[in-house]
Amino acid sequence: MVGYCLLVLGADWFAKSQFGTTIDGDWFLLWMASGTEELREFWALYWKGICGTLAAVALAWAIAIVAIWRWPKWAVGAIAAGVVVLALGGPARIAGFKPVYFAWDTFLRFGEYRHLASVVGAERKTERPPLRESGRNRLVILGESLTSRRMGVYGYPKDTTPELARLIAEGRLELKPERRATNQYTARALMDMMLDDEHTQVWRERADGYRVVLVSAQDRWERYCGIEQLLFDACDERVYIRQDGKNVYDEELVPAVKKAMEGHSPCVVYVHMMGSHFLPGDRVPEAFRAAKGSKAVGFDDYDWSVLYTDHVVSQLVRLDPSAEIYFTSDHGESVNAGRWRDPSDEAMWYVPEIASGYARAE
Repeated sequence: MVGYCLLVLGADWFAKSQFGTTIDGDWFLLWMASGTEELREFWALYWKGICGTLAAVALAWAIAIVAIWRWPKWAVGAIAAGVVVLALGGPARIAGFKPVYFAWDTFLRFGEYRHLASVVGAERKTERPPLRESGRNRLVILGESLTSRRMGVYGYPKDTTPELARLIAEGRLELKPERRATNQYTARALMDMMLDDEHTQVWRERADGYRVVLVSAQDRWERYCGIEQLLFDACDERVYIRQDGKNVYDEELVPAVKKAMEGHSPCVVYVHMMGSHFLPGDRVPEAFRAAKGSKAVGFDDYDWSVLYTDHVVSQLVRLDPSAEIYFTSDHGESVNAGRWRDPSDEAMWYVPEIASGYARAE
């Protein structure tokens, strides 16, 4: 167990230092489903990471063995203390311990990842009908780490969603009951939303004759990218406005979405926001804070991120008055739990569901 923990921590350290990401189960998808140039490119990074990690882990093991041999009582005591600290912290701390999560994510869910890869492999071999000639556009907005428990339209006492409230009052959008997210991590939550036994949601919409475009504010080289790449594999086009970890703000999505919607009609445009992702304060431009300061008294960083998401979503909705709209989030956020999410916090699981004339493709 000690060796396994050192392996995972060493892999995390090397990947973080080299690529700004971490090693998770989705990296194995690249081996199972590589077939596009970008996946082959990322697969090369994977092997570079693995080779470096093996060297780092060998060194870590050597240090651990020397420590146990020279100071056995201290080493055993440190391991025992670590186990006690984890146990006393309850499920939240155990879930936040990277090796534990890695074991769950990689080994217990590997079959689900393999299923995704097999579905996408079959879709690539299936001929799809031509695009439709006309029809209503669809706009699917995927928020990030957005809990409905911090949204004014769902009863939060601070006015964090004035624009959405206005669109709902105008009849442009319909406020639906909160939706319960299926997982506290983006990759697994998106899989549950967009994958069934036979096809991805994107493939079904493309097979129905829609032109499908992904516009994402999340860097394609970040963690979980393998899963997002495969879930949106059937898209006619994928646009990533964030490159090489460089920070961008969600408002930069708007012109890219507008351009996508001005192409072939009908289209389905998936918009993957950065939203309230950790650290939420970094997701909000200073100019926006300055402009809204008088209306955001008492807001913490998370409230600010919700207010900014509200601002961006309203711009997206108004791009095409006739479009079908669906707005939700991958999961919520336990705002005061620090870096690691607290699965016992209800805010972690409840997300918005706001729509207008949208029906999922069957």
